[in-house]
Amino acid sequence: MNATQIDIATLVRTGNIVRIPKATFAEYIVAAAQYFRDNDERMGQSYFNALSVIRPDLAELIRGTDCDAFYDNDLLPAMLHKVHIRW
Repeated sequence: MNATQIDIATLVRTGNIVRIPKATFAEYIVAAAQYFRDNDERMGQSYFNALSVIRPDLAELIRGTDCDAFYDNDLLPAMLHKVHIRW
């Protein structure tokens, strides 16, 4: 993990950012996994919350759709696929 990934994970965890314009999809995945490990949330909820911090524009595209994993962990693969192709 490089310094950028560590910084993104820290920022997501503390909620100190609105958007990281140059974050890569891989950096998002690392940050979301870190956020999941550090918080008492379901996996889908953690990955959606991390997305809403790093890329709120994509979170809004996902919110309330058939691939919104916030309330249903089973939708996480579909959410990640949709996010990845739109990154």
